[in-house]
Amino acid sequence: MLERAIIIEYEHDMAADDLLHDTTGNNDVKLRAKLDNTAAFFYWLQVVARWDKSYAHNEKLLDYYQQTITTENESVLNAIRAILRQQTSPYGLLAQLYSGNAQSHDAQKIAKISKPLRSRFEFLWNENQALLAQWQHYINQFSCHNVEYTLRRLAIFLGLSEDNVRDVKIFLLPPSLRPLGAAGHTIRNTDFILLRPPRDLGKATKQGTMVTIFHEYTHLLAHASQSFADSAKASYQTNIAPRKIRPPAGYNWRAVYNELFAYTVASRTIGGLLGLELLGDTHPSFDELEASFNKLRAEGHPSPDQYINWASLHMVPILQQYLQDKRLIDRELFDAVIGLTIDEEVY
Repeated sequence: MLERAIIIEYEHDMAADDLLHDTTGNNDVKLRAKLDNTAAFFYWLQVVARWDKSYAHNEKLLDYYQQTITTENESVLNAIRAILRQQTSPYGLLAQLYSGNAQSHDAQKIAKISKPLRSRFEFLWNENQALLAQWQHYINQFSCHNVEYTLRRLAIFLGLSEDNVRDVKIFLLPPSLRPLGAAGHTIRNTDFILLRPPRDLGKATKQGTMVTIFHEYTHLLAHASQSFADSAKASYQTNIAPRKIRPPAGYNWRAVYNELFAYTVASRTIGGLLGLELLGDTHPSFDELEASFNKLRAEGHPSPDQYINWASLHMVPILQQYLQDKRLIDRELFDAVIGLTIDEEVY
């Protein structure tokens, strides 16, 4: 089980346990899950356009999403793929479309040429309405009381104001037919989370979905922090660039630093800083995970996500000490663990 847990971090369905779900309503921060047809359509569109070959690509999701696509649609999808691949900031363009605010010429062009595909999307959207409505109700009733204090401490640690810990929109998206867990995404300079929830609403999947949401919330905080960017860059220039070390497959080094930090805060595999609040005592201990990871390495090369989670496991006590000492983020947070994100023989 532990080997499986560390293998499929964001595709993981944990053993059932009670969710720490405070319903007092005494907190200020609220999660606002939305069933937004526009956001879901353009998310679906970019998946079926098959433009992204990074670690974010999901073959099972593509298979499900493209079931209504015909050869007649390929010319439009080819055009959309070409537009996205020529962008210096493709996710920035997509953010315009998700939010219904297509300002750039290319965003407006995609919105225009994709109109004939709306009918292809509607079947999938309607098929998932009941499921997404259930998740919307659950997420919107969730109290952030147990985690809000830690989030505010993290904001200060990142050189931000506590006001950066605020309500967040969550656009709910149709998941693949057999997702093993929730999958989330954020985009720099936005105020929303994209979330594909599981098809099961059991206790364990609810628990794991909230971990995913706060993992993505951590990304939003990090994206807003110039101190985070400066510290990660300084660590990269000290530890990675001089040795010309290649990033893990499917990643660039900026993404590695971002995921390293977000997993440290919230991870279904290692628990993270918020593990106790969100998972209780269900996540494995350090010794258990260390044994599992060593077994994985003995059997073959672990995946990039496994290495990043492994490094994050070591960063958790470092981050806890920073917060205890009221120390702000700096390069040293990363220096001791960044080498663990890749094969140690390479590093």
